[in-house]
Amino acid sequence: MIHWRYSFGLLLCLCLLAGCTGKKVEKMVAVSGTVKLDGKPLDDGTITFVGDPGTQPHNLTITNGAFNGEVRVGKVKVEIRAYETKKAPATATGGATETKDNYLPEKFNTKTTLTAEVSEAGALTPNTFEVSKK
Repeated sequence: MIHWRYSFGLLLCLCLLAGCTGKKVEKMVAVSGTVKLDGKPLDDGTITFVGDPGTQPHNLTITNGAFNGEVRVGKVKVEIRAYETKKAPATATGGATETKDNYLPEKFNTKTTLTAEVSEAGALTPNTFEVSKK
């Protein structure tokens, strides 16, 4: 009889602890949109949706100006990068012959001011982003 009580008590404590981990389950939704470079569709690049500190950012590929994929619900910072392939310098390691360099200004990525809102219904506002090489 005592063994049953201890087992039940231990099970109850484990269930309570499991519910108190403090981690929030992140709701993910499918979104889509476009990115324009100087008024024309951006050929290829990446768009990154950055949530609150400590959360994982979500990278989506941009192809012919369009992107789609799953991102976290809520307000996010938006970072956009576009790359050009260049010949690697003679000092490159690992036998690299090419490098990819982001050609968009920092104001669209590392120092972005772009933001968006992702709704639980999957609406991305705004869903079109304009960038420039300047």
